[in-house]
Amino acid sequence: MRRLFGFFAGMWTGGRSFDEQRYYSNAADTTRAPNLESVTREMEATLERERNGAADLLAQSADRHALLKDAEKAIAGWDEKARTAIAGNRDDLARAALTERFKATEWADGLRDEIGRIDDLLRGYQVDIRGLQTRLGEVYRRRSMADARIQRANTGVDAYSLLKGDKWEQAAPGLDSLDRNADFAEARLEAMSLGSAPSTFGRRAPAAALSPSSAQARLLEPLSRAAPSAIDTELAAMKARLAGQA
Repeated sequence: MRRLFGFFAGMWTGGRSFDEQRYYSNAADTTRAPNLESVTREMEATLERERNGAADLLAQSADRHALLKDAEKAIAGWDEKARTAIAGNRDDLARAALTERFKATEWADGLRDEIGRIDDLLRGYQVDIRGLQTRLGEVYRRRSMADARIQRANTGVDAYSLLKGDKWEQAAPGLDSLDRNADFAEARLEAMSLGSAPSTFGRRAPAAALSPSSAQARLLEPLSRAAPSAIDTELAAMKARLAGQA
């Protein structure tokens, strides 16, 4: 009974003792499940191996098909030789040709069997490759869409905090400071252009400031002197024209 119990216990625990089985079970429970990135890399590596295996089989299939063509040519050639020997009453040569034809036929049959087995293996590769490509395509598409959604959400959070959050309220007074700095710079420039005189911006200038300076008076003086003589000349000319019309 103890032997039977030990036999079935070994079947349940995979040949390990109960203490060993309990240890491995606890280790399996605490092992973290594989994440998406590791599984994706494993699928990519497996797909690469599948493609390499299929490529090797395709090369073998091409080689077997080439040999099969040679075998079929040999069969046709030995068959023609057997017919020729029979027509010439050379049964010995006909038997030899038929013997070689049988050998070529067996060779061709063996090649067809190999090609059939290779095709079966290729179909298995095809199913696996198609499945891995489909699954990886789903991973790539959903990961790309998730990345785009995350990026949009992050930029949306930044935009919301800048438009409606406290950052703008805290930074807005800086514009008033910039305006004050601009006013100060313009006032400084105006003061320098007026020789450090007080600015008259926004105030009505006194009457003395509106009168021409001595330099302006000197420039206008020749014109004021020349004005009466010009008027007298024009007046005399007008009188002469009127007298002539009378």
